Amino acid sequence: MNRRVLYPAGMIWIILICLALAALGAGLDFTFPGTITRLYARPVDFGIAFPSPNVWNFLPGWGEAINIIALGVCALSFYLLNKQFGLTRTGQPIGAAFLLPLTYANFAISSHLTAAPLVMMFCIMIFAALLNSYRKRNATHAMFFVATCLSVGSMMEYAMIPFILASLLGAFFLGAMRIKEFLALGIGLIAPYWVAIGLGIVNPLEMHLPHPQTIFSTIPDMPTFLLLALVTILTLGGIFLSLYNGLILYAGNTRVHRSVLTINAFGIIAMLSMWLDLNNIEAYLGVFYLWIALQLANLFTLRELQRSVLTFWFLQLAIMSTSLLFILHRF
Repeated sequence: MNRRVLYPAGMIWIILICLALAALGAGLDFTFPGTITRLYARPVDFGIAFPSPNVWNFLPGWGEAINIIALGVCALSFYLLNKQFGLTRTGQPIGAAFLLPLTYANFAISSHLTAAPLVMMFCIMIFAALLNSYRKRNATHAMFFVATCLSVGSMMEYAMIPFILASLLGAFFLGAMRIKEFLALGIGLIAPYWVAIGLGIVNPLEMHLPHPQTIFSTIPDMPTFLLLALVTILTLGGIFLSLYNGLILYAGNTRVHRSVLTINAFGIIAMLSMWLDLNNIEAYLGVFYLWIALQLANLFTLRELQRSVLTFWFLQLAIMSTSLLFILHRF
């Protein structure tokens, strides 16, 4: 990409608009009880050993503020990850510029405290460990760290469990999976629970086993149907862009290509998990949006698009406009 599509002033406007959208969603929660935003606040504990974020108790407004800040920290972490490992061929924060509206415009995860930023942050830490272990002769420490993130995260949100498969695929793509790394992964998955139970922090008799509700066992309610419709559209776009961008990535830097494949694996696993775990759909959305944001960023950095600046802002407007779906459905 030869043209610059995002200037500092543009990024500032994106941040301000996204914050305004999140504030609007949170405001609807307080002003109009029972709106679409409240329908997504599920009072179900999705943690195996500890309460999941959606049932944490805070003073009015604090949970919403923490959630908004946490989503922003995730976007910043995604930018730093890209800067460290060169996932896109630019120093511009285009990936974060797409991740912000994707998350903030979706009131299901931006209007109240959910597990989405928690799961997303754990996965970003896993990405950093996996990408840093590319073709290393000894990646046992990295695999142990990955497994620890998965295990500790699952204590507060069982949505981390499907990403065990994504981590195995990522390690395979990056040439970091051998017998000793596989053993380190297994030990890392067991150790946090072993320590927590041994120290008496967790009572094994009080642990909650996941009870996912799949698309095949229930008819989704309207809020969930809206989410699934949005996810379906984005999934089709994400798969197309993954293949479209992959043609250039395959012929380019092998490390970048396999790093992007790793994030693709997490995104696709998150997408499949949403269909197989409808009650906990919000927890997977953050990682799913990471995948979409990366593919959109690569669309602008790998190819010379006609009228790239206009296309960029059109996509920004389209993503931000999805917030209207959640408002108009209720009113």
